[in-house]
Amino acid sequence: MIRKKYLLLFVVSFTILLVGCDNDLGHQSPDDEWTAETLVSQADVERSGVDAWFRSETISNQIMTGSTTKISKHGLGLAIDINTLYNPYVKQKDDESWHIEPATGEPYAFDRENKTDIPYKIDHNDLAYRLFTEAGFEWGGDWTSLKDYQHFEIDL
Repeated sequence: MIRKKYLLLFVVSFTILLVGCDNDLGHQSPDDEWTAETLVSQADVERSGVDAWFRSETISNQIMTGSTTKISKHGLGLAIDINTLYNPYVKQKDDESWHIEPATGEPYAFDRENKTDIPYKIDHNDLAYRLFTEAGFEWGGDWTSLKDYQHFEIDL
């Protein structure tokens, strides 16, 4: 079962990374953060229909927020973020304002249950949701203290 989970994460990660990309990634420094702009151009999106990016965390970003030593699940290869623009991270701050990542994902952050026009929306009916959860992954869209609609992670 563990091998199946790793295989699923590997296949999905590299499919998202490589499908439709013409960019030469050979010049990317290992310490650079990969972003949509460096991996998937607008021309690639229009040609392939892929609108996702794979975030490779830098060494400094592999440490979990709030810790100085604990490596994040992304840093361990146990988490992936998919289609971040359309499936943003959403958390209410202490001052009642909202933290949304990416900020450009705000139109897709609220009232998602009633919206049918969100491209590449991850919800309980989505194939990505079904595949990841069947393999034992937890979806950030099910969390109660915040919503991380882009995020899947697994405990091993």
